[in-house]
Amino acid sequence: MTLALRLSLAMILLVLLTTASTGLLIYKRAADASAPVVFESMKVRVGIIADMLSDYVAGARDDVFVMSNMPSVRATARLVRDGGTIAGRSLEDQKSAVAAEMATLLGIKSHYAQFRLIGDDGMELVRVQRTGGEVEVVARDRLQNKTAREYYLETKGLAEGSVYVSPINYNREFGKIEEPPWPTIRIATPLRDEEGGFLAMVIVNLDLRPILNDLPEEGFPGGSIYLVDENGYYLVSPTPGQAFAFEYGQSSNFRSDWP
Repeated sequence: MTLALRLSLAMILLVLLTTASTGLLIYKRAADASAPVVFESMKVRVGIIADMLSDYVAGARDDVFVMSNMPSVRATARLVRDGGTIAGRSLEDQKSAVAAEMATLLGIKSHYAQFRLIGDDGMELVRVQRTGGEVEVVARDRLQNKTAREYYLETKGLAEGSVYVSPINYNREFGKIEEPPWPTIRIATPLRDEEGGFLAMVIVNLDLRPILNDLPEEGFPGGSIYLVDENGYYLVSPTPGQAFAFEYGQSSNFRSDWP
């Protein structure tokens, strides 16, 4: 059955969240007598969720820009490359100052899961994260190298003042999906020296569970709710095992399921 024919049998609402390249789709069967009321109610709810995600991303963009311009962040990136001291402060002193600033932000913004400064070689220089509800400055021996990650490679190629917004997927630690899995979107910006050389990047991971969990997995009377990304992969689905199946190499896709 073609999509055109399906559209004659169903109402479809698609809200494009351009900041995150994500589509929120509500599929409602028109046969339900309560369709108009329920559907309009869900449209309002979708709009609220879309605004929330847009606000999440916009706020994170502002925060990574502010963090990237803090003297302690700039000093840390330069000292890793050049050595010595800046304003009489050593590299470890500067890192401590960066960690304190990041910890303050995580303490204020509960949807921030991680804030990091990553060096030009992909190694985490400072990492502050939320662990069991508490803000934690991660010890040096637990820092990771992120050279192979897409967000590092993409951000490294950006001009200063630009921002990278990742696809929505599960958080990974040491190359593996963290258990239990949780969805995140990453916002990052590069730091460059006077000659344009790449120094480091500032990145924040947003915890999207509060937003995604606000969508009822069971849908509503007579209809179902799907959240799909820009490639058609399911982020929320009423079908067990379908949401984030792409993270485990499965090919379930809204575009192929609804040709």
